[in-house]
Amino acid sequence: MTPEDFSAFADYCKEHYGWPQYELYKHCGWSKNMTTKYMREGAPLVVALACAAIAAGLKPWPETEVKR
Repeated sequence: MTPEDFSAFADYCKEHYGWPQYELYKHCGWSKNMTTKYMREGAPLVVALACAAIAAGLKPWPETEVKR
């Protein structure tokens, strides 16, 4: 995920969820400094996938709902 892609995700979250960029980390489960790093350097695949899930409106997958 490029820095531009991550910035677009942050803008999306602000527009659709009302999450300001400086609070994005609270809703996504990473540290405050990681938001700044992702804005400057881009984000790894796991973060890109999490961003896609958030944008799709998916909730965290609780272990209790996993069928084995």
